[in-house]
Amino acid sequence: MSITTIFFFLMNRKIDLSQRLLMAQSLNLHDRQGVVGLVRHALAGTFILEGLGTAILWLRFYPVYGLFKGLGMGVFHSISAFCNAGFNLIGEAGHYSSFSLHSEDAAITLTITLLVIIGGLGFFVWEDILRNRRFRKLHLHSKMVIAVTVCLIAAGWVLFYFTERTNPATIGNMSLPKAAIAGLFESVMPRSGGFSIVNQADLRGLSKMVAMILMLIGGSAGSTAGGIKNVTAGIVFLSALRSLRGRKRLAVFRRTIPEQQIVSALSITILALTACFLGTVVITLIQPELPFIGIVFEMVSAVATCGLSQGVTPNLVPAARIIVTVFMFFGRVGIMTVGMAAFLKRDHVESIKHPDTWIMM
Repeated sequence: MSITTIFFFLMNRKIDLSQRLLMAQSLNLHDRQGVVGLVRHALAGTFILEGLGTAILWLRFYPVYGLFKGLGMGVFHSISAFCNAGFNLIGEAGHYSSFSLHSEDAAITLTITLLVIIGGLGFFVWEDILRNRRFRKLHLHSKMVIAVTVCLIAAGWVLFYFTERTNPATIGNMSLPKAAIAGLFESVMPRSGGFSIVNQADLRGLSKMVAMILMLIGGSAGSTAGGIKNVTAGIVFLSALRSLRGRKRLAVFRRTIPEQQIVSALSITILALTACFLGTVVITLIQPELPFIGIVFEMVSAVATCGLSQGVTPNLVPAARIIVTVFMFFGRVGIMTVGMAAFLKRDHVESIKHPDTWIMM
């Protein structure tokens, strides 16, 4: 939809109501007001940020790869990082090496990290920050995205750093500042970034579990990231906390979350977990000789469209690769979207209201 909008801008054509509605739907917006301006700012911001990323990466790649190849590497990795794609051209050091050759270059790792974070925030959050500038004036969605993003990055950073600090196969041999930057990098990348500076198979068990949780959550709605989305995870967590505290309504930043959205968040989470479980079961039955934790990691990465791997995928037989591909497609289009397309044949009208009752839980 953004690319289609570019042609309207170039031809100086007026965007009618139906096109504005489509643009709003493609960005997960409920209101079409200001959607054209939002898309215009999103396009401009994308090119500016990717341009800045290209310039910084080019300065660092130039001494290693030369003038023109360094520029090409800078452009490719800036776009890949901002779009949370995870593709890289630095695998020359070996399989799954990703950015390990530049693991101690703070300029490269921090630039890639910032591009992934900004791309994962979402266009609506950019626009909201641009217009309101103060946290207390932001919309609830933006507040939740920023709050959950900060919490996830901080928690992942601490857990990765202290778990892997004594692991010589990952960051154990790095100096303190470089190990801290590496911990931040590894905390951000599972949230659909897809890059790595250490072999994911060398991570310790706790780090693998943290990485899978972060992959499943992903970025925010309306962003370039995958996963169930951070606001969804935040609503599920806060809803569980609400139940423990015995409250009937869920209030966040002095706003009440509708019960229907809570149900939707729980449904998305359960469907995503079910998809990971089913994919893992099928691949395990097809190839029981593969490491189980590696299969789980690969399936979570596929459903979350993250791209991180522990080296299992190249060893899959064609049938298992098709399974991974199908679940990747589900993850990209949306588990909820695919489910509704498959089962919602027509508008369902609930004409009968059965009596309420309580069951044991």
